[in-house]
Formats: sequence, structure tokens, C-alpha cells
Amino acid sequence: MIRIGKLLFCLVLSFLGTCSQQESHSWLLAYYMPYDNNLTMWADTVINQLKGLNNPDLTIAIQSDIAGPGGMTQYWLKDHEVNIERITSDYSDSRESLEIFLNNILETGRFDKIALIFLDHGGRLDEVGLDEFTDGPPSFLNLHDIKTTVAAFNQKRGRPLELLYFQVCTKSNVEVLFETRDLSHFTLASQNELGAPNYYYQGLSELKPSADGAWLAKLIVDNERSDMYYSETLVDNKQWDGLINAGKEPPRENPKPELLKPLRYYESTYLDLVSFYHASGYSEKQLDLFKEQLNHLIIWHKINPKNSMMKGFSGISVLSPWDRDYARHQSRFELYSHWNITKMARDMR
Repeated sequence: MIRIGKLLFCLVLSFLGTCSQQESHSWLLAYYMPYDNNLTMWADTVINQLKGLNNPDLTIAIQSDIAGPGGMTQYWLKDHEVNIERITSDYSDSRESLEIFLNNILETGRFDKIALIFLDHGGRLDEVGLDEFTDGPPSFLNLHDIKTTVAAFNQKRGRPLELLYFQVCTKSNVEVLFETRDLSHFTLASQNELGAPNYYYQGLSELKPSADGAWLAKLIVDNERSDMYYSETLVDNKQWDGLINAGKEPPRENPKPELLKPLRYYESTYLDLVSFYHASGYSEKQLDLFKEQLNHLIIWHKINPKNSMMKGFSGISVLSPWDRDYARHQSRFELYSHWNITKMARDMR
């Protein structure tokens, strides 16, 4: 690993008061971009847009993996300064590669607020970021490894992330959002597919030191091009208890499986969360309470105004209990210890 780039960058930040243990800078946006796949063609487009930002309160860190061998690259961007650090590992699907990125952030300086953004393909329920250049078959970074690694990072910082953004397809799933709830104040994700390379980046020039993660998420979605998304959902991670309790109650009426609203991605099937509970036999009173608690959790669900495909969807899905991967996930996602989805599904058949 070549460390000169980061050391020079830290000198720049020291002049600005960032690398001092007594001082802190405002915002860091950390992009983990394992584009070692067919998205390689868009890597420079993303990086060049971020290089062009004009915001003295903002630092950008990117760890990029592009197709083929040659290791990964970290870019550190601040006030039009660009510093580059080479990472010898080619395995962006590994927990160790994410640890390298986050540890370098800790070493580089103190930041008041950090947003962590994962860019790439979404994979199945527990997969983020496709790496096609490995010793074996193509593989993804595992969601549970993300959870463990980011939790350790947060513990070292003494605070959670301000925003966790899954800038990948189909990660606004209740299992994923609940599993990662302690990592950040807010989580932004898409219930359906996202485009690439995305074009919201210039809007980040408006990010202020006083802004929170919800305001950052609004900047992202408000500045996104309409051909890049179907819908995006922002959740407040302080608001999970009400929804979890509402979802524990068994249905009181006969099931109506014809009400299910499915979505498919990467050979997995997801069901809109409200449609699943409605189809399970929740009474009108039960469903109203469930939706009320869901509305407390969801700050907003923005549907693309030029594409009505997601109209009538709630903004959050659940993995179909008839999906081929459902059984292997049951012991790994905490949500399933609270909701008896298996029984609800069995009663629907």
C-alpha cells in the first residue's frame, strides 16, 4: 500500500484543522465502489463528478475497484485537491478491504459527520457489491460483514454514521434496514432497481455543516436524474420499535394472497411489506396500525414523478417466504426472531 498520497492529503487537512485530534472538520462522504464488473465503464464518470464539487465543508473519500487485476485505489478529495493511494488487494468483496477503507478514514482525520455510501450491484438479500475478479467465482461483499465492520468503526469514532446509503439495487428491504439500524441515524435505499452512474453529485455542493443525514438524503434524491431511479426510501432508525411491535400480532382474518405485490431482482423475489401484511389477513384496524407505525419509520418515500411503476408500493419490501433463499436467511437476520413470517406465509397457502 502506498501511503504517500494520504500523508500529503493529511497535511492539507492539517492546515484546515482536520487531522488534529483537537479539531474536527464537518462532513465526510465515504464511497465504497467495487466496480470490478460491468459497471467499470462508469467509474470515471462518478469520480470526475465528485472531483468537481465546490464545497469547503465537504471531504470525499472513494475506494474504487475496477475490472481486472491491479489492486484498488483510494481517492481523497478536498477543495479541488486530489490525492491518490493504491491498495494492493483486488478483493473488494472482502471484509478486510472495507476495513482498510474505514481504518484509513480514522487515520486521516476527525469528522463531525460521516455518510457511508455503497455503490454497485445489489445482489441477493445479504449481498452488496459484485467482485468478478476473484480466485473463485464472482462474489459479493456480505451484508453481515458490513454490519460487523461498520459497527467496529463506529465504536472507534464514538458515534454512528449520519447516513448509510445503499446506492445499489433493491436494498430497501425490512430485513436489511432492521439489521443495519444501529449503524446510522438514517438509512437511504431503493425498493427497486437503481441506475448507474447517477448524477446527483453536483447537488452535494449545497451540503451545509448544520445539515443532518436526512437533509443529505434529500439533496441526493432531489438532484438525481429521473432516469436513474424508480423510488427511494429514507428511514429514521430511532423509529423501529413501533413497527416491530405492530408486526408481531397474528392476522385476524382470512388471507388474501391475490393482494401481494411482488418485485424481482437478481433471481430473488420480494413482496411489498404492506401488501404482505394485508394479504396475510390483517384486519382493517390491524393494517391501519401497521401502516401508522411504518409512516413513523419512513421519513419519505419518493417515487419518480416521471415513472409511476412504484405507485401503490409502500417503500419497503420483505423477502418472499417462498423465495429459494428464504430458509438460509432465517437464522441470520434478526427480524425473523420478531416476526413469524413463516407461519403467516403457510396460512396463505
